[in-house]
Amino acid sequence: MSPLTGVPTKAPLWRDVRVLKWVFQLVVLAIFVSIIFWLYNNYQVNIQKSKIPTGLEFLDNPANFTMPGNDFNQSSPVWSAFIQGFYNTLRVSIVGILLSIFFGTLIGMARLSKNFLVRTVAGAYVEVIRNLPLLVLLTFMNLAVVLQTFPRIEDAWKPLDLFVVSNRGIAIPWFEGSGTTLLTVLAAALVIAGLVAWLRGKYSDRTGKPARGLLYAHSSVRPGGSGVLVHTGLPVDFALRGRPRNARGTSPRPFVLCPTGHLGHLHQQPHR
Repeated sequence: MSPLTGVPTKAPLWRDVRVLKWVFQLVVLAIFVSIIFWLYNNYQVNIQKSKIPTGLEFLDNPANFTMPGNDFNQSSPVWSAFIQGFYNTLRVSIVGILLSIFFGTLIGMARLSKNFLVRTVAGAYVEVIRNLPLLVLLTFMNLAVVLQTFPRIEDAWKPLDLFVVSNRGIAIPWFEGSGTTLLTVLAAALVIAGLVAWLRGKYSDRTGKPARGLLYAHSSVRPGGSGVLVHTGLPVDFALRGRPRNARGTSPRPFVLCPTGHLGHLHQQPHR
């Protein structure tokens, strides 16, 4: 500010705070861009010297590895492995979210219990699991629980001759027929069951007699669904998902949906 006129004087550029801030930011940006350019140039030079391909042509090469539980094989392309891995991650995530909601709610209710033992056990479980790194927990569960507790595939457990449990996983009956036809039959069955239950409710309101909607809905859907399966020739095959091989080189016995609604065994099929 001028002492004579009282009008503030403009500071020179090298003392202006706003100018100094902009200059500092531009210098930092220039240094950052220079480092990125140097790293990229160094990468290009070393790639050319090493003659390492950097394109995406490898995605069409055979994967040369397998993934249990699906149709992916060694001759499938690498890009198919990425897609299958995405599907596997999605399935595991959905199952994990549902299980975490269920067990989280259950343990949360247990921590609020008036029973001292239940409340203490739930609290100890939460504190132990919360303070364990996820990677350590996964490694321990795989090495100390799965590989040591469950048997090898040659000596797999077969509860009720329906499931196959081994250290490779759990194989369960899985539908292998026409998915579109099956979903159509199931949707029609649900619509019929809902209509029958609604009509029985109306009948109960009008007459005062028990509705028994679930019983009548089941009785109306079961023979109708079986008749549709028989007349359409739908090959409902509940073969074990993943088809793990046993010691004799054959797949565990698949199942077929009988017209009565029960599961029946099929003959053993050679492993493909």
